[in-house]
Amino acid sequence: MSARFRLSLLGTFALEADGRAVGNLPRKAQALLALLVLRDRPTSREKAADLLWTASAPDQARHSLRQTLWVLNSQAGGNLIFTKDGGLWLDHDSIVSDAAEFIVLANTADRETLSRCAALYRGCLLENLSSVSPGFDEWLLSERARLSDLAIQALRRLADAEAAARDFDAAVTAAARLVALDELREDGHRLLIQLLAAAGRRGEALRQFKVCSGILRRELDVAPDPDTLALLRQIRGGAVRLDAGRGMSPTSPALYRVADDERRPTADPIAPFILAPALAEKARIAVLPFRNISDNPDHGHLAVGVAEEIITALSRVSWLSVTSPNLSFSYHGPTVDLRRIGYELGVQYVVEGSVLAAGGRSRTTYRLVETKTGECLASDRFDLPLDDIFDLQEKVALGVTGAVEPVLQAAEATHSLGRPAELLTPKDLYLRSFAMALSSGARFREALPLLEQAMAQDPHLAPAAAWASVGRMRLVEDGRSDNPASDCQKGTDHAWHALEVASDDPGVITNCALALAYFGEDIGLTTGLIDRALKLNPGHARGWHVSGMLRFYAGNLDDTIQHVGTSMRLSPRWRVGWGKTWIGAAHFLSGRFNEGVAMLKLAIQEDPSFPDPYRFLAACYAHMNRLDKARQIVAQLCKITPAPMPDTTHMRSDGQREMLVTGLKLAGIASVKRV
Repeated sequence: MSARFRLSLLGTFALEADGRAVGNLPRKAQALLALLVLRDRPTSREKAADLLWTASAPDQARHSLRQTLWVLNSQAGGNLIFTKDGGLWLDHDSIVSDAAEFIVLANTADRETLSRCAALYRGCLLENLSSVSPGFDEWLLSERARLSDLAIQALRRLADAEAAARDFDAAVTAAARLVALDELREDGHRLLIQLLAAAGRRGEALRQFKVCSGILRRELDVAPDPDTLALLRQIRGGAVRLDAGRGMSPTSPALYRVADDERRPTADPIAPFILAPALAEKARIAVLPFRNISDNPDHGHLAVGVAEEIITALSRVSWLSVTSPNLSFSYHGPTVDLRRIGYELGVQYVVEGSVLAAGGRSRTTYRLVETKTGECLASDRFDLPLDDIFDLQEKVALGVTGAVEPVLQAAEATHSLGRPAELLTPKDLYLRSFAMALSSGARFREALPLLEQAMAQDPHLAPAAAWASVGRMRLVEDGRSDNPASDCQKGTDHAWHALEVASDDPGVITNCALALAYFGEDIGLTTGLIDRALKLNPGHARGWHVSGMLRFYAGNLDDTIQHVGTSMRLSPRWRVGWGKTWIGAAHFLSGRFNEGVAMLKLAIQEDPSFPDPYRFLAACYAHMNRLDKARQIVAQLCKITPAPMPDTTHMRSDGQREMLVTGLKLAGIASVKRV
């Protein structure tokens, strides 16, 4: 028989009766329920009355208790509390309480059970309940401390179990929650620092040490103990020891070395845990259950399906760590505290939203929120027909992923700007260079030294190598290279190295395919690479952009417009490339000169430092016999590049290449002195 009543005591109080929320219960009614659940045995009327009405006379206290029992049972619509032989009873067959279940699960050692236990502890006991009476307040304070200690012990065992299973992101989440529960416990901070380092998130581990040191100095006026300082030296030296006696539980299962390819367990529980350089720090995000705001409650499955599909799509983004729905779906309701979710799940970002279905149509709205600040980074809505639910969920998921990924990259790059130079990780250097180059093509020369520094510190950081290959390509393409032959060779080497290190990373594959195609590799091979990247992540907006560019190189102009257009629809607000340039160039080479002129003008406004739209626009005007306009554009072009006549060998179509070069010569570029 299923329980009639569901009682939430951990965090905000909530009571459901037969699936119906029971609201507006008096504070002392809430307190009485907590008392009966956690005592787990019959409680005498006198004991309950004395605890809840300490300052009242006995007769008045008993009268108040009778009134409270009547309110509880009447609002719940049934016998929630029974009275027998002078005692108060709960029917445990008809009521399920998160606190009672938490206490049972907290004493287990099973990884999955501990994960369920941690999900139940959403906050301290009756966290929103203000003072009730002196007697009850004292009891509540004691119970809060007891349950908090149980949560800390359970989270520590969960972190141990997740680390032993090599799920370091989950282990970090557990350790972060442990620290949030008691920030003065230095061993908790030390465990979190160890696990961050073991997960490859070296920069975050170093920053956590600074957090720990600051708290100890501010609250206790002490320095970190020698074990914590020794851990800091190990991290800076590139190796971390997960020690069974320090930070990890003495009962931890065998730990794992992750610096080699075999990933074999070692019997020594205090064996050195070497940081694998290939492990990059990941941004962490959770997708909350989308709310069904339709009149029909049956549409709840549609909202759940949308959120699950978004989780699947975001999981394809290699540099994101997406929280399991088993954890994130435990947070639901219109007033969830996103900052608290960030603390408890250890995530920096949250996607939340709602689904409204009516009249054969649906409207899905989403928001991307930074948990620390509460800032909404992106939001949008999708209006789609309800005739194919699976198609609807897939389209929404691809739309959310395509829009969210570049926004998150920009946000991560912005965060890296505020970090001290001594704490910059290779990932920070890469993110800075990525944002720098996308802000203006003229800054690729400025971005390349950062990428070289990142690759020197971490030769296995494939995204940095892939972006460096694009940087070398752009120096040559834009006419800004001091040694084009050398840059071509370096760019090619960077691309092949990145593909060797991360052959399944859609972002890496995308940038490598672009550079290799420009440097003359087989167009069929590079097109196959980009097709594979899009198969791995169909919502990858930059992947669709580069796919359009490769179709342009191959001479497939209609495909260029279609693929770049897909990229711009997926990411309408954030640049993932110079899409208007390639759509305008495709119109020009297709003989649609007016469409080409309009789009290429927009491309120049978007980035006045990029030479290619000037080149295509000048050639387009020349073929329209508007030579004065063409020469004006050439004059602007010569101000931003010493090489106005481009190398066109990356264009595989002889006819299209000839059309561009002829137009540029008509515009007067042949007479321009090249530096």
